[in-house]
Amino acid sequence: MYNETAKKATMKYMAEKRENLNLNFPKGKKAIYRAYAKSRGMSVTELIVQLIEDDMRKNGFDTEVHIEE
Repeated sequence: MYNETAKKATMKYMAEKRENLNLNFPKGKKAIYRAYAKSRGMSVTELIVQLIEDDMRKNGFDTEVHIEE
């Protein structure tokens, strides 16, 4: 069951291990992208990350490069 302790653990994990990137899609595309990702057994986030990393590898860019912002 999801409770306050689980919520705090999730929030701590998100703060330590994840970053947010907000995307704006044309109206009506989000549902199409979500359906496509689901058909591939992925979330939209997983699909986007895979597509970007595949493109990086295809173009010889090291996907493990750490760039300071």
